[in-house]
Amino acid sequence: MFFPVPSAPMVGRDPELQRLLDAFAHAAQGESGAMLVAGEAGIGKTRLLREFEGRVGAKARVVTGWCVDYGATPAAYGPLPGILRVLISAIGESERVVPGLDILPLLLPELGETPPGLRETTSPERLREAIATVIETAAELSPLVLLIEDLHWADEATLSTLTFLLRVVTHSRVLFVLSCRTDEVHRGGPVSSFLAGAERARVLERLTISRLDPEATRQLLQGLGRTHDDAALLRMQERAEGVPFFIEELAGCASAPMPDTLRDLLLARFDGMSDEAKRVTRFVSGGESGISHALLAPLAHLSDEALDDAVREAVAAGFLVVRDREGYGFRHALLREAVHDDLLPGERARLHRAIAEALDASATPDERERMHAALAFHWHLANDHRRALIAAVGAMEQSKQSYAFATAARFGELALELWDQVPDAPEAAGRDRVTLLLRLGSILRNAGDGERALTVVDLALDEIDPVTGDGTTYVRLLRDKAYYLGNLGRPGAIDLLVDALAVLTERVHDDRLHASVLNSLASRYMVAGRSHEGLMAADKAFAFAERCGSLREMSVARNLRGGCLAHLGELDRAFVDYADAYEYARGDDNGMLRYRVNFSDLMIVLGRYREAIDVAQAGIVRSRELGVERTTGAIMTQNMAEPLLELGEIDRVEALVAHDLVIPTLPVFRIYTTKTRIRALAWRGHVDEGEALLREWRPRFAAAARIDR
Repeated sequence: MFFPVPSAPMVGRDPELQRLLDAFAHAAQGESGAMLVAGEAGIGKTRLLREFEGRVGAKARVVTGWCVDYGATPAAYGPLPGILRVLISAIGESERVVPGLDILPLLLPELGETPPGLRETTSPERLREAIATVIETAAELSPLVLLIEDLHWADEATLSTLTFLLRVVTHSRVLFVLSCRTDEVHRGGPVSSFLAGAERARVLERLTISRLDPEATRQLLQGLGRTHDDAALLRMQERAEGVPFFIEELAGCASAPMPDTLRDLLLARFDGMSDEAKRVTRFVSGGESGISHALLAPLAHLSDEALDDAVREAVAAGFLVVRDREGYGFRHALLREAVHDDLLPGERARLHRAIAEALDASATPDERERMHAALAFHWHLANDHRRALIAAVGAMEQSKQSYAFATAARFGELALELWDQVPDAPEAAGRDRVTLLLRLGSILRNAGDGERALTVVDLALDEIDPVTGDGTTYVRLLRDKAYYLGNLGRPGAIDLLVDALAVLTERVHDDRLHASVLNSLASRYMVAGRSHEGLMAADKAFAFAERCGSLREMSVARNLRGGCLAHLGELDRAFVDYADAYEYARGDDNGMLRYRVNFSDLMIVLGRYREAIDVAQAGIVRSRELGVERTTGAIMTQNMAEPLLELGEIDRVEALVAHDLVIPTLPVFRIYTTKTRIRALAWRGHVDEGEALLREWRPRFAAAARIDR
């Protein structure tokens, strides 16, 4: 027979618990800290965190957020909105004023209408600053522990925000505690890069949870009320391999034969429950991070008393736990995976359809605004392609508006995948396929995936008629393809931009778009060493930009003209143009970053290395804050590394290169980083290693040199 799994005492984790308590004591004195609780599935991370929470709960406000397993399309900012709601509620009760709260409707629509023009004028930095301010203000009321569980499922917007928070929330009564399944972290992936960067910067301390030794296994079994002779204990140790979750489950076998696999073990116990308890447990398995009682009740089709009995049975059997007094979740993620994976295809589709319908029916307009990701997930698994497409497009736009470009790209790809399966896709998506491709290409580029951006824009160009298609869309596609080719270090950008100008002249009347294309052309001319042509294009761009009042395009035009003049040796005029570019770019992040890229480059050419470093360093900081570290930030990194090399500050160069190499970026920027790495190796006298790297990369260097002169 199988026994329910009782609540087990924590064993073998006293040193780890003490490290968490020490970190909290330090943070409670006003020196913020961050701990990573890492280990494989079932090793006891959550059990340790619950023990820690119980020890500090009377001394601090403990708020937990979960990263949710939405597969390939994780929700942007995963755990953060829920955490912010708790903190803002606490702050509101204290009647404290929180600066920057006006921007938070981007994440929390229930806070009010987004002010007109906010999305166009704000930046990721402002959003992250507002989040940091909420956390710091809440910490003034009482010490604060922020538990973020299942970091291995975090989206890139969550990771970039945590990168910011761990570096700026340093003198408040805050302890960040992150948990992560190490077997789910893939080398080179976003979570791996985040952890490497945070640990290298010493803003995150790793606490690795190891397997239990035989003595700790014996103590755990005794705590569970199970006694085993030495032979049985040895077999248990061999089967469970010191993983507490496996030990607890195997201990429940009692006199029954041990199943061959953990999945068989879990499902055998599941099959022993009543039909009502199994039905309720299956619905909870569809809720990823759990399910509220209000949502479960209509799904279960049981009376209140019968539902309570079913839930109590599932809790007693060790499958479910009550979470936050409002809903239910699984005692362990492995339990959820076993139950959900056991569903038949038809069962799974019906279950997710029911959840999606219940979510949609019960949501307020504000709630619906923030549940696009969840609805896309459920409708997709329900095989309702039309509604999945609608939700995917909504999630793409919502993620983009909050600067979660990588997440937005995944939802855009899902929309593209669903498109041909929806007969009225343009009506459902609110746009035609070409417009979706145009949008997705831009998002992919901002997410650092230049190859895929180029593929997507080529798909769009194949589908639009150059003569009868919408002229504005066609021009934007040509301009964007030219941009992506330049990012990838490939030829052809100038010809595309010349074609775009011809279309603009013949049948499109859009001064801002005209200025944008001319600026792109001026940039390509400047990079190609065709400075006179670059001057002419920049002057024309400025005229169109001035006519439509676009300060950003005016700044870019003066910036590019300054670069062309500098290349022609007219430095006095160049400095005047750069000064104008700076003034026009005030308040515009894109314009200011572009100014910093080109002006720092000029300082390098002139040998004014300290000035170049200062300009580039400010740009690097800003690019990280804006979420464009993999694109504009990568250029700025090289503009800082080059003068550092000239000054012989090799340690700083190597630190920049090491950081840059762990960030996924566009190929042309990786070329720059590799050149810098080779020069640093030469400085260190590592000639053989430098020559080997040069031989490997020489073909790519030669290809890039044909474009960038």
